[in-house]
Amino acid sequence: MKANSRAVFLSIAAAALIYLGLAVWSNFGDVSSAFKQFTWWYFPVILGLTCINYLIRFAKWQYCLSVLGITTVPRKDSFLIHLAGFSMSITPGKLGEVIRSFLLKRSHGIAVSKTGSFVLVDRLTDLAALVIIASVGALQFSYGTTLLVGVAIAITLLMVVISHPVLAKKALALLKKVPALGKRGEKLTTLYESAGTLFLPKRLVPILILSVLSWSFEAAGFWLAMQGLGLEATIWSAAFIYAFSTIVGALSILPGGLGLTEGSMAGLLVLINVPKAAATATTFIIRVATLWFGVAVGAVCLAIFERRFKPQSEADMMAE
Repeated sequence: MKANSRAVFLSIAAAALIYLGLAVWSNFGDVSSAFKQFTWWYFPVILGLTCINYLIRFAKWQYCLSVLGITTVPRKDSFLIHLAGFSMSITPGKLGEVIRSFLLKRSHGIAVSKTGSFVLVDRLTDLAALVIIASVGALQFSYGTTLLVGVAIAITLLMVVISHPVLAKKALALLKKVPALGKRGEKLTTLYESAGTLFLPKRLVPILILSVLSWSFEAAGFWLAMQGLGLEATIWSAAFIYAFSTIVGALSILPGGLGLTEGSMAGLLVLINVPKAAATATTFIIRVATLWFGVAVGAVCLAIFERRFKPQSEADMMAE
């Protein structure tokens, strides 16, 4: 846990430098003026849309747990654990969100290998949802088609390999040859089986629908941030910019997509003739209302979890 805390601290420091760089690029005075022009009653509405996103993502989490046969965890505990996972959103590729599995193990004794696959399923279905949203917006925004098609093909291939028994068996055999993974062969098999179950078409469709819905609310929040600054843009253009920038950040594997997400977002806004200062202000507002709001909520929920459930040693937690 100390390593995770250190990673979060470094990510916050990196974010401060990145935002400082964007502010310099846009001119401090102009960015300050843009913030003064923002209609601030939009901000709680944007936060509300982010909260709806979290509720839908909780429904996705609950659905995946039920598919995996995990039905004994009280909903209030499950909700707390789900929100606590957002505290690790600024770890590389959001992989730190696997903390949910460790919290489930600590509180209810559920094997990490049984629920750890959720991170993989969550990341891939989130990417797929963002590609769908960006593709709809791309109809009015001729940009990034090659990247979207490439990501869509890669996601589809991964899902096919994981869900197809023969292909999954071959992939698993290759992974077990890796020295660091071979000794965890049994747990790796459980992890693959869980992911394969969730990627079956009858399971995947509702998971994808929930993913598209959840991210659509955040994209709508981005559009509202633009409206609050008096910027003219269609909801489709806003959805494309938000989804495409998030994809770029996710593919970078950087903590929270820091740097590339913000740079892509501001750059695409400038591309549609939004002034630099307004583009930077929009980017700051939406990232505070989504990424950093989520990290804050997650940190509070993680602290509540630590008080409710007796901590155990890190060695015991990592035993899975």
